[in-house]
Amino acid sequence: MAVLGAAAGGGGGGQLPVISFQTSRTWAPAYDLTAYVYVIGSGGGGGVCKSSNGQAGGGGAGGCAVSKLDLSSGTTYTITIGAAGASSAANGAALAGGNGNASLFAGSGISTMTANGGTGGVASTSAAPGATTGAAGGTATGGTLGNFTGGKGGGFNAGTTNYGCAGGGAVGLWQNGNDAENAISAYSYSSPGASVNIEQGDIDPTYDYQKAHGSSNTVWAYPAFTTVEPFSGIFTSEQLNIQELGSYNATLYGNETRERYTGGISLGTKVNRNYLHGGATWYGGISAPFQGAMGISGGTNKGQKATAGGGGGGCYDYSTATQSGAGGRGIVLIFPVSLGA
Repeated sequence: MAVLGAAAGGGGGGQLPVISFQTSRTWAPAYDLTAYVYVIGSGGGGGVCKSSNGQAGGGGAGGCAVSKLDLSSGTTYTITIGAAGASSAANGAALAGGNGNASLFAGSGISTMTANGGTGGVASTSAAPGATTGAAGGTATGGTLGNFTGGKGGGFNAGTTNYGCAGGGAVGLWQNGNDAENAISAYSYSSPGASVNIEQGDIDPTYDYQKAHGSSNTVWAYPAFTTVEPFSGIFTSEQLNIQELGSYNATLYGNETRERYTGGISLGTKVNRNYLHGGATWYGGISAPFQGAMGISGGTNKGQKATAGGGGGGCYDYSTATQSGAGGRGIVLIFPVSLGA
């Protein structure tokens, strides 16, 4: 169903509601409106590799079609939301991520807007697979203002990059989406997904952002590189609290802040599982909307899932079955500029 919230640009009185759709449906507006419409395809899932050698790349981001449209209360519009590119699980193999799917906005009196899904991330069991282009982003058609291709997921450089991982591509909201950095040799580390406003090669992926470490008892991370969210006030996140019995963490992933119980009796320390290592398990979390999910290498892990069209994160492990991050499902965003006649 539609979700109504504060209009882009922040809170304040008199703001028009932002209308968003994250599941497929038909929709008849209750009033005539003129609006900017963004149609975004889903991201491809990250590649995955569990092998004594190898690496895994990120998924491509979904395409984005943008229009300014007059929408009528007398018309029923069809909204199709592309299902997320599936994550892949591997145990002794290298597998590509699932491809993303198209999102559409269609109806009488307008050109159908189509944003295709990104391609699933690449993967290899080779320590030196050679220069490999990352997973392609989805294309878009039907936008009256712009049709932008999603950013590529991280691929592989020439030479040896063993135990490597790469993040997913970013959605392009005003130009073609930015590509993720290629895989870096980063066992027990994460690697960055693409940003909507930082181009590939502008910063050092080894140190600058979305970089976490977790192979020892010391848990630490490099600070995040500051980015600017393209639309403010239209996304919210939920905090999940789980009561755990026993002394071990469950193997879950998502944006989780959890109360840990020891022996099922006493309340333990609250531990943030967004991006960091916890014991023997990575918790990849969920990427920011439109951004590429980060890649993860090492440990019993689950790759980071993307949000709102971003490419899923690649995931590599040396000795234990592992799973990549899914792509972000598609989304349709409608920003009214006037309501009624």
